[in-house]
Order: sequence, then structure tokens, then C-alpha cells
Amino acid sequence: MDKFDIFLKIKKSNFSLAVLLLAFCILGLVFLYMVGNVQLEETFPPLQFFADSNTYIKTFRGEDDNGAIIRVDGNYLGPLLVLNVFQGNNYLILLFNVCVFAVSVIEIARKLKLNSLHLGIFLMLSPLTVSSLLAVNKEIFLFPFLALALNAYLRKSLFLALIAFCFCLLVRWQLGIFYMVLMLIIRWRHMISSRVKLLLAMLVVISVVYLAVQPIIEPILLYVQLSNENYEDGGSGLFERVLEMQNSGFYFLIFPLKAFHLLFGMGFKVDKILNPVELYNDLFVAGHCAVTFIIFLILFLKRKISINSDLLFVAVIFLVFFCVTPIFAPRYLYFVFVLGVLELLGAPTNLAELQTRRRSR
Repeated sequence: MDKFDIFLKIKKSNFSLAVLLLAFCILGLVFLYMVGNVQLEETFPPLQFFADSNTYIKTFRGEDDNGAIIRVDGNYLGPLLVLNVFQGNNYLILLFNVCVFAVSVIEIARKLKLNSLHLGIFLMLSPLTVSSLLAVNKEIFLFPFLALALNAYLRKSLFLALIAFCFCLLVRWQLGIFYMVLMLIIRWRHMISSRVKLLLAMLVVISVVYLAVQPIIEPILLYVQLSNENYEDGGSGLFERVLEMQNSGFYFLIFPLKAFHLLFGMGFKVDKILNPVELYNDLFVAGHCAVTFIIFLILFLKRKISINSDLLFVAVIFLVFFCVTPIFAPRYLYFVFVLGVLELLGAPTNLAELQTRRRSR
């Protein structure tokens, strides 16, 4: 296949993705008009389609004072920025989300030599992707962050890395710490003899740091404890037990179990997915967990689960940082789903090869 054929193939996939997202926009606008706007105005749990969109809107209107925009237990910067730019217009925000998603997916696919239409379709298999496109949220900024971070790495551009870091702050401040550590690992990668040893060392360090900061996050731990006590479903109690061990300094031991639970746990509640009582938790979150499990199961069956893969190594580092949260929130790990999809669609195992190709042109 010559360069012209490749160019036509890329253009065709981008055009098909644009048509798909245009259709989504039309359906999304109709959904907002008929159902979504009401839900965003007044939360009704059984029909909740979004995570924290209602909270962001109330804060934007001054109806809910949440103090600082960036706090230990929350980050409102990205959503409030979008709400201010579009003056709280839900229709314009939907169009903005779709545009950000489209441009980012096309750029990520171009850098990793993937089909943008296939990438867009696979990402939209997750209900959380659909929810993130429909209303103001933080997860949408993960896509431009990833596109910029890839460009920064492949071009060895500090400027692009700084912009990518700014997008981290629009999502969660913890993402910024993760990205800084990741850049240090990339910088010193030739000094790393074993990725496994590096991950173990990070787990031990985070376990110690978590113990040290417990007095600071005491309000969060108390909130989590009260939430667990008031949880109507009861659950298995697994999350509470691993959290107790984590609070005792054993995060490095319970990390694999906690990561598996946060990534896939709700996806095994097939009865709730098929007969949801609360749409967001039982359908969107549980459905996302189920899709994520299927993606990684296919990777496992294809024997593609390995930290020798750069993207999956990044996914594990991300898990090390974000599974430490005492809050049961599978959506915090949405980025791992994105990286899993990229791996499944055939992204290069060694991203440094893309740097080599770029220099050889």
C-alpha cells in the first residue's frame, strides 16, 4: 500500500468518525431537550444519567458553595471553566465535548497508527464515554491530555508536556502528579533495570506516604465510612476490608485486589445491568466495568497483557496512583479503559519505535 492509499484510508476513517459523532450529536441534543436538561436541573437518583454534572452546575450558579476550586477531595476547575465559557448552556457543552473527543481521537489514532473510526467506536462502547459526552464533566479532558502527552513524548517537546500538564489540572490534581512521575520515569528509563521492581518500590513509597497523610484526609475517611454504613445494597464488604488494610500501611499488599475490584467489580453485577434501579450506578458505571473487563479479558486471551507494553505499563502506574483513593469510584480509572482499548486495537508495544520512525523521515 503506497502513501496515497494510506492517506485516503485515514481520511475515510476520519470522515466516518465525523458522521458517527454528528449522528450522536443529533441524538444527544434530542435527549437533552426531552430528558437530560430536567435531570441536570433536579437530581432524581433512579434517573441519574451523570456523575457530578449537577454539582458543577449548582456551583457555577452559586447555589452550592464548595470552597476552593481545587481541593484534596475534589477538583472543579475543568467543569467550571467550561460552564463559564458557555454560560451553562448544556447544548453548547455537548457540542464542545464531542468536538474535543473527535479531535483528540483523530490525533491519538494518527500518532499510534490506528483507525480513528475503530478507536471512536470502541471508546463509545463504554457507557461512561457516552455520559461524558452528554454533559459537563472532567473525564472529557483525559482525551486531549493523552493526545498532547503522546505528542510531547514523540516530539520530545517540553512545551507540549507543559500544556498536557495543564489539562491534568482540568481533570484531577492527582493526574498531574502521575504525569510528572511518568515524565521522570521516561527521562531516567535507561537507569531502570526492572519495571516490576520500580512498581514495587512505588507501592511501598505510596503506602508510607498514605500513612503520613491520614490526618489530613481524615474527613474523607470519615465520609467514606459513613457512606459504607448507609449503603443500602450492603455489597460484599471487600472494599471496606482492603481499605482497613490500606489504612494500616499495607497498600502495597492489597493493591492488586483493590485494582481488580475497582476496575471490574461492578461489572459482574449482571442482574443490575439488565434491570437497573439507579441508572448511573447500575447501568453506566456497572456497564463500563463490564466492558472494561471484556476488553482486558480479550487482551489476556490474546496474551497481550504485559508490562513490557509501554501503554499497559503506563496503565499500571496510573492504577498505583489512583487505586490509593479511599473512595469507591470506578470512573476514576476510566483512563485505564482508554489505554486498554489502544492496546487491543494494535498500538505499538514500544512507543520509542515511533520516535525512531519520526527521526528517520
